[in-house]
Amino acid sequence: MINVSALLETRDTPGHIAPISDGHPTSATRPTSLTDRPIVAWNPVARCPNRCRGSILTTIQAKRVLDDLAAFAVGTVIFCGDDIWAREDLIELVRHGSDRGLRIHLANDGTRISPSRAVGLAGAGLRRMGIAIDGTPETHDRLHATPSAFHDATSALNRIRRSGIPCAVNFTLQRSNAQELSAALGVVLRHETPAFRLHHSVPFADPTHHSTVAYETRVEVLRQLFAFAMAFPEVEVTTTNNCFDGVELAIWIAHSNPRRAHRIREILRTQSAQTRPKSGHITLLHGCGCVHPDHYSADIVLGNIHEESFSAIWQERYSEWLSARRLRDGALDTRCARCPELGVFGTMRPEGMPQRIMRGNPDWALPTFV
Repeated sequence: MINVSALLETRDTPGHIAPISDGHPTSATRPTSLTDRPIVAWNPVARCPNRCRGSILTTIQAKRVLDDLAAFAVGTVIFCGDDIWAREDLIELVRHGSDRGLRIHLANDGTRISPSRAVGLAGAGLRRMGIAIDGTPETHDRLHATPSAFHDATSALNRIRRSGIPCAVNFTLQRSNAQELSAALGVVLRHETPAFRLHHSVPFADPTHHSTVAYETRVEVLRQLFAFAMAFPEVEVTTTNNCFDGVELAIWIAHSNPRRAHRIREILRTQSAQTRPKSGHITLLHGCGCVHPDHYSADIVLGNIHEESFSAIWQERYSEWLSARRLRDGALDTRCARCPELGVFGTMRPEGMPQRIMRGNPDWALPTFV
């Protein structure tokens, strides 16, 4: 996650990677080193795409998972998915996780967030809410297959803000809405939302690449976003799923502020050299209990928490999977290996994006050589 606002120094936000987690769990079993503790993105109602037979976790089972995550010193759990309110115990789970010292976030399309639910989430200790706004009302409704989706999302933003929960607008960039960033940014300003997140579509989630945005279009969108971050420092602007965004920011700012561009590259290079593969890593947990190594690899299952705890799965299987992937992927392909910016973002891209995805999607990286 690249914190554009921090790199531009438009606000007092330390570091270039947005602090989803404060990195200081309150669990009494907190280990001496937290660099290998992932952020857990948990869709509590969806099954994974692997046709597994695991049943959806009960309330008691879900609470046991939260207990295990807290004991394992996982800092942040993000309950995600547009259908998460299918779980009537969602607020109960948020409260249970918060009571165990976990930072609980929610991310969905904002539907079914009534005033009472907004108040309930605040009382349960929810730390942050991300609500999807994916363009104009017409485009957003079409993408979410609900006639009132845009209205529901903006209403949810107001309710969450009034409840006192920090909120963010999440915009997933894809081919069908690449020209509509300004509509989402307009919602941010009209509803006084303190944060904006641009998410690049993950290529593996769309094997036909129908949602993938051409590189030139993506750069245009990013430059529009960078200009917004400069003009509205009260809004924290971040991007996810493409670490090269930091380099694009340095390229963009170089024309008006070469010293700032140099400073951005220094920050990125330092962070790249210090980042261990599992630091700040986001892993996926589906409602059926399947644990996936990252959000690029939903087809790979490390284990199932019906059979063993998350902490055991992570400690025993993740390093083994990562080592096997490195051996399988081998060196960077020719295009990536010759990138003059490789030293700037270093291991952040290779560790976060398997080569099988890069090879299957020629528009994903395509850096601007300067």
